[in-house]
Amino acid sequence: MSHYNVIAVTVLAVVALFASEAAACSCAPPEQPSQAVTDKAVASATAVFLGYPVVIRLEPVTVTLRERTFDMRTIAIVRTQFRVLRSWKGVDSPLVWITASEGRGCEYEFEIGRSYVVYAYGHSAALTTNTCSRTRPETDSIFEMERLGPPHKTFLDSDRIKW
Repeated sequence: MSHYNVIAVTVLAVVALFASEAAACSCAPPEQPSQAVTDKAVASATAVFLGYPVVIRLEPVTVTLRERTFDMRTIAIVRTQFRVLRSWKGVDSPLVWITASEGRGCEYEFEIGRSYVVYAYGHSAALTTNTCSRTRPETDSIFEMERLGPPHKTFLDSDRIKW
């Protein structure tokens, strides 16, 4: 096999790998923002809050791929601890952990230094979110926060207070 054929096969393999990863996540088309859409999203979420990431870390987790064959694999999930500023639903403390990676290509990539309106799902001790949820940076969520109305709980942000 010539040098050019090896390069071509390698490039095709890499493109196929990334194409399958990109296709792994598919979300329903986003609905037009409205009060009804926001109300429906809040009703289906376990938690809705405004906060900013203070810790982002990878954690190894062992998952069962096929129950009958006991095929196990360890994957890395991304866990993010948020300092909560306002809570509309499901968060009653100023710190909460969110799993943002479910290994299907839909993981939400949070950034330190940005605030987010987070829609999280699951049990309160194991909340998750992804790119298919209404989770967005605060700067893109001004009208969303207006539709959410007053929060049921507000937390003092002691990390940002200058004495």
